[in-house]
Amino acid sequence: MIRYILILLCVLSGNASPAQCPSSGAAWMREIVAVEQSNEPPAQSMQKLQRLLSLHIRCSTARDSIRARILHRLGSAYRATGDVEKAIRYAREAADINSAGTPGAQRSFLTHSLFNLGLYYERLYLLAEANSYFDSCITVGLQFPEKTYIALMAYERKAFCFWEAADYQKSIETADKGILLAREMKDTSFEVSMMLQKAQAQLYLDDVAAAESTMQQPLRFFTSGREISDERLAVICSIYGRLLGKKKSAYAAITYYRKAIALNLRCKNLIQAVRNIIDLGYYIYDRELNNPQRAIACYMQGIELARQAKDAYLLSGLYNNVGALYAGRKAHRKALLYYQKGLAAMPIPFKDTVLQHNPSTDMLKMVGNDYFVYTLLANKAEAMLELYRTEGDASLLHAALGTFRVADKMVDQMRRRQYSEHSKLFWREKIKGMYEMAIETCYQLDRPEMAFFFFERSRAILLNDKLNELGAQKYLAPSDVARERQLRVKLFSLRQQLSILEESTPAYNMLRQQLFATAEELEKYLGTLEEKYPVYYQYKYDTTVYTVGDIRARCLRDNQSLVEYFNSDSLIYTLMINADTITLSKHHFKNYNAVVRELLALCSDKSTLNLQYIRYRQLAGQLHDSLFRPLHIPPGRVIISQDDQFVPFELLLTDPAVSTSFLLKKYVFSYTYSASYLMRYSDESMSLQSSLLGIAPVHYESRLQKPALADADRSLKKIASHFSSATFLIKEAATKRRFFGSLPLYPIVHLYSHADADSLVQEPVIYFRDSTLRLTELQLLGNVQTKMIVLSACNTGTGKNIRGEGIFSLARGFAGAGIPMTVTNLWQIDNKATYQLMELFYKYLNEGMDGDEALNKAKLEFLQQNDRTYELPYFWASCIFIGKAGKLQQEKKTATGKLKYGIAVALAIILGLAIFYRYGKMR
Repeated sequence: MIRYILILLCVLSGNASPAQCPSSGAAWMREIVAVEQSNEPPAQSMQKLQRLLSLHIRCSTARDSIRARILHRLGSAYRATGDVEKAIRYAREAADINSAGTPGAQRSFLTHSLFNLGLYYERLYLLAEANSYFDSCITVGLQFPEKTYIALMAYERKAFCFWEAADYQKSIETADKGILLAREMKDTSFEVSMMLQKAQAQLYLDDVAAAESTMQQPLRFFTSGREISDERLAVICSIYGRLLGKKKSAYAAITYYRKAIALNLRCKNLIQAVRNIIDLGYYIYDRELNNPQRAIACYMQGIELARQAKDAYLLSGLYNNVGALYAGRKAHRKALLYYQKGLAAMPIPFKDTVLQHNPSTDMLKMVGNDYFVYTLLANKAEAMLELYRTEGDASLLHAALGTFRVADKMVDQMRRRQYSEHSKLFWREKIKGMYEMAIETCYQLDRPEMAFFFFERSRAILLNDKLNELGAQKYLAPSDVARERQLRVKLFSLRQQLSILEESTPAYNMLRQQLFATAEELEKYLGTLEEKYPVYYQYKYDTTVYTVGDIRARCLRDNQSLVEYFNSDSLIYTLMINADTITLSKHHFKNYNAVVRELLALCSDKSTLNLQYIRYRQLAGQLHDSLFRPLHIPPGRVIISQDDQFVPFELLLTDPAVSTSFLLKKYVFSYTYSASYLMRYSDESMSLQSSLLGIAPVHYESRLQKPALADADRSLKKIASHFSSATFLIKEAATKRRFFGSLPLYPIVHLYSHADADSLVQEPVIYFRDSTLRLTELQLLGNVQTKMIVLSACNTGTGKNIRGEGIFSLARGFAGAGIPMTVTNLWQIDNKATYQLMELFYKYLNEGMDGDEALNKAKLEFLQQNDRTYELPYFWASCIFIGKAGKLQQEKKTATGKLKYGIAVALAIILGLAIFYRYGKMR
């Protein structure tokens, strides 16, 4: 100790002779370790480390591991005092020294500095930067066996970062990677830590059963009698408390939450204690027990601790929860005061107390936790709307509308920062309520053109993202496009292989590690593309919402009308746009979704529909009177954009007393995922060249257990008579691989086959001669030249319904691959009726009609040609046209034309074989 004091005195005096410097690296380390192991307050440790750093600079010019160690510890000391900016500066300098590869650098210790940098950025809620450092920490740490435990810590924090960013699926995936590594290292303690993170994310995805299963090992660990740190025990208690709360065991949950809070306070982990307090107040006292007094008491305790911890985001979240509590009890003005306090507490230059004011767009870009800010803004806007209903002050409506616009900007930021589609879909469902309130505000203000903005923002955004990405690829070098595709194919191939292995096998774990590595490689590669090509990034994340004028000019032809619906289970908003007018209406419709499901169930079952035709007439009349009659649309062409399930409007009845008063007889209907989807394609690009690719397996390999489609090949050949050039993949040629290779080069593709789908969990699949094509595989198609695909198979328009995104069907999958027009079926279809309808459809397409008109005319002639049995909508209403209709442009049949298409087919097959060289058969 005396030696240390003498050294410091020498430094202070400005003199440091070689004799006064520590004699060796070991001597320097003893001085550093003495500071590291002391129990002094951070400020005192910081002073000693600063003096030691000054001494090292005087004694040595070497930027070596000794200096890096001092800098690293200085960063930790500054972090403990709350000065994160200086902590980052010192940790970075330490990392630079040990990563330089110069003599005296210690690369293994770089792991520590990278981990700390991740922690520091996480503390600032700069989660993307934090994860970048955790990734680097993992890469370096795995190179040194003695540092693997730090790599495991980095996985744990990375999973937590994704959870903080509300990217719950990505949190689960990261935790799974950590679990695999922990098992490989036989580190049960870290395996438990990763499982806790995974369970936490599963709970936030409302997957209680999965979370309970994941929690089994941590609970066994907890009760095993092993020594557990207070920090780990606090995590177990808090997550188990959340699980118990989800299972409606409120009082048991309180016990665990309180224990977690006490443990975190004992460990001086104020931030985690505040998170526990928020959960206890919100999930248990407020939502479960309806005890506002206890909830408020929790929040006030949390506010005091958040101030001590200097965590602006948690403080903001607490103000939000207090506001939500008051809003739930109709005290909307008081709620607004707390929402505004929450916005002012954010670490951005916004301290405005005027309720009508919000942070600017530039301020929002500075936000680290998008979810907190989005929630505050959405809650604030809704409170303004509710206060208007009480007080009748129209200025509140205008303020609410402006706030909803700002909240919508935060939705974009959230979407860009979330990696997994699962998490994006989760949040699409969550935010639909915000768009409903925004549309209601527009309704109250009589602002239908503004309502159109929110209608469009509420639907098919992820489909638009996918199409943006396809369009953005034109800005990339061919080699970059090829590399991205190669990674996507590899990723899908690994997923396919993994799906047929038992989880308990070594091969499963090895393949899973390859899958994680490939997914991470693809993610990083996409990130480099966004940096390398700024225009690509701009196009990929284009969030343009077109105006009503744009829609009229580019989408509505020949007196067409566009009708968009936004519905909840008891309320329907309808927006109608035509050449002259735009109207917004609201209709109360109790149990709307149940009525739609009943109608579709009736129409998709021939026998039931026959027996219960009177009920069909009631439902079809009811939906007509609610959805269509009030719009007073003159007979003609109508584009329908529905919110959730596709209802074929053709089968609605204008008069339930007249069994055949189908809307089909007055209107030509087409359907779209959104108006923005139609705007992607110009009228000029919708002309269909007279070249057809027809696919009909007819027979299927026995293991697929599908009956033959007799006469499908004959029907294709009849259809081909309307084209100047036609290529067939029939019977043995109708393989999945040849389909993938051939499809991109043909403007029109017709597929006769079987398909399976349901509205719950089964992923839609379509059958080829040798195997099945799944919905998720369609992303491998990339850019295609196809303008229209006709899916003459059962249930190709059926799939899981995602609120805010619609039906995830095969038809939507082909739309996501860049095919603008799809003819699809909503339920199981009759072969004879399908062949006849499709042959008539191409007949009228050949006569120069647009696709929607051709299908309408085919259905009308079908009804005329057949007896009354075929009047049942089961036979003809399943088939609908989705997208922007185009005309068939005829070409003369010439030898040159035939040669051209023959060469094209040959090239397509070669291309398909190359793409799938490493892909293998997918069964």
